[in-house]
Amino acid sequence: MPFRYFLMATAFVTGIAQAQEFEQTTKLAEHSLNKCSESKLEKYIFDLGDAALYRQDCSADKNALTDSPVYVEFAYTRSLAGEDFAETAEKLISRNISEQAFQKIEADLNSFNEAYKSIEDGDRYAIAYSQQSGLVLSLNGEMLTRSDNQQLAQHYFTIWFGDKPFSNQLKKNLLDN
Repeated sequence: MPFRYFLMATAFVTGIAQAQEFEQTTKLAEHSLNKCSESKLEKYIFDLGDAALYRQDCSADKNALTDSPVYVEFAYTRSLAGEDFAETAEKLISRNISEQAFQKIEADLNSFNEAYKSIEDGDRYAIAYSQQSGLVLSLNGEMLTRSDNQQLAQHYFTIWFGDKPFSNQLKKNLLDN
């Protein structure tokens, strides 16, 4: 009996430890983007999955992500509610920008965030931006919504890359390639 529990525990830990696979390149509108970096997606002690950052030029200015096409993909290893994504996005953007800037994008942000759906283990969200495509939210390769609001796009990426991001470690891992 104890050996069987050991095997089950080993299989469980092995399944958790496996990193999600990301493609080396991806397309956004007519742009081909390269995978610049990837990282575990963790908050506190919780392993949520993995994330990857794609850009045309991985050495481009890290402080100006939306000056060129950018694509961030998240591969999740647990179920999460859609409203949690929307609530977290609003909270993190509001703490990274001025109140005045937030008020300018709030209506478009709320509209954009309405598209979030609940996810299961194995699902993938992607947030992408280019001047041609606008800000795009996709789930498992299917576009859920898009916005042409360039200010929203610039501020949206503060969720992960702002001064007060979702995770300082994720920000560091994705930008220090």
